[in-house]
Amino acid sequence: MAPSRRRGWDLLWRATQRLRSAGGPVPKWWDAVQAVPPPPPLPRRSHPALRLRFREDPLEQGFRARHASAKLEPVPKGEVPPARAFAIRQLQLMEQGVSKDEARQTVEEEWRKRGVEGEHAPEKRIKARTKNVLEQIQEEEERELRNALVRLRAAQNMPE
Repeated sequence: MAPSRRRGWDLLWRATQRLRSAGGPVPKWWDAVQAVPPPPPLPRRSHPALRLRFREDPLEQGFRARHASAKLEPVPKGEVPPARAFAIRQLQLMEQGVSKDEARQTVEEEWRKRGVEGEHAPEKRIKARTKNVLEQIQEEEERELRNALVRLRAAQNMPE
């Protein structure tokens, strides 16, 4: 007997034992429970479900291995994660006949030119987010002070 079927019969057997030991009246529904056998066991999978693998997945894993902080980078809803965008662009170049290493170097150069490796790099954004509260308040105050001075000079027509 299959394990789930055996469990069903074990449950029925235990319920029968409890009814016998209680010595009280048998519920009206008890005969119907005994007349209906437990359901057959669910079919078991002979193999685990296959994992979907895309062509850019190994390239994305390589990007994450080189840029460990990319794993920590939050991705706004609806945007492509930086690692996925990098891998897709690298794959596009590889489909044009460029080797894997050359495509990676080309994409990294493109990103550097666009400023992704500069101020907007994942490492820089995470470091920027880890500032303490006092530093954040001071930066906001400085920004507001600069804006107020610009408005004041503009109102008085003073040169900067």
